Amino acid sequence: KKTKKVNKEGDLFMNIAICDDEAYYVNDIFKRLMTYKETNDDVSLYVDSFYDSRELMNSIMKKDYDLVYLDIELNDGNGINIAQMIHNIQPECMIIFITSHMNYFNQSFLVNAFQYMKKPIKEQFFISELERAMKRLEDTSRSFVFHTTEGNIVFDTKEILYIETAYREYKIHSTRGAFYGTIKSITEIKKALLECDFFKIQRSFIVNLEHIERYDSATITMTNKDMLPISKKKYKEFKEVFFKYLESQ
Repeated sequence: KKTKKVNKEGDLFMNIAICDDEAYYVNDIFKRLMTYKETNDDVSLYVDSFYDSRELMNSIMKKDYDLVYLDIELNDGNGINIAQMIHNIQPECMIIFITSHMNYFNQSFLVNAFQYMKKPIKEQFFISELERAMKRLEDTSRSFVFHTTEGNIVFDTKEILYIETAYREYKIHSTRGAFYGTIKSITEIKKALLECDFFKIQRSFIVNLEHIERYDSATITMTNKDMLPISKKKYKEFKEVFFKYLESQ
């Protein structure tokens, strides 16, 4: 499980791998990443370079990567199959396919590719997708300390299904179970969560968009099968926010 991706200075950091059997493109992507790192003081990028899939997979077995730039047509393997193997080991790893051809474009969606870039890579596109990947990592990796009746507990946003409030108390429904505390203790946390892919569906419920299984105009069903009522006034806004969230994934 990923924890908050910041180093001791508070900077966002990413572990990145590049895999292409053409040394030119490995070096090209590496240089672009290093240039970005040098011009953005609040970002730390740690980059490993590989020239075949065996080297990459050996490293995947030992080290967590947040982002992989992967050639879709390697001499020793098909990028689509390699991407599937990566996701079997590291499901949260984002994969950007690099290719000279568009033949595999439709197949790339089968392995939930983050993006598909055609060689030669356009600089503006490269930067925008790197920043989008960093934003996703930051949004999905934030952690908060909740003051509960069982003590102070750190939750990653990915662990939180939804928060229920009533009177002066709150109940956090998480992948680890349910915990209780006072509403006053999470006032600032609620504001922060609404900036991290959470949505207030009505007065008493803030839900994690990642954990929504299905919905209709009256209820939202979460991945733990809990069915929550949604306000009629909030439904239109919810759909717009949820569709934008899905498009960004």
